Amino acid sequence: MDLHDSPAEATFRAEARAFLSAHAHEGKLDYYEEEVSTPELLAAAKRWQRTLYESGWAALHWPERYGGRGLGPVELIIWNQELGRAGVGGVAVRARDRYGGAHPHRPWQRRAEAAVPPSHAPG
Repeated sequence: MDLHDSPAEATFRAEARAFLSAHAHEGKLDYYEEEVSTPELLAAAKRWQRTLYESGWAALHWPERYGGRGLGPVELIIWNQELGRAGVGGVAVRARDRYGGAHPHRPWQRRAEAAVPPSHAPG
């Protein structure tokens, strides 16, 4: 089994790494810092989600017609690896996984069609 990136995967990883290198500081949220209030965390998470959305990095697996990039599971793994490498993630990204990911009993198509696109945009 070859676990090395294909040329296309390496290109995607480099793109993700470059984006996170430029923007990861916006997504580093310390949820355990005592001086940070819940409204401040929510505001910071929304700013990070807005950055991801406006830069085309939110809901990568959603079809383009719903505001995503139509990428597959390998790209999602790479993206999550790069998020971990950069030390970012948090509420906004986890919400995408919970509410925007594939579910065997509720395929994304039904949820996406019921939502007002793009439903992954921050509120």
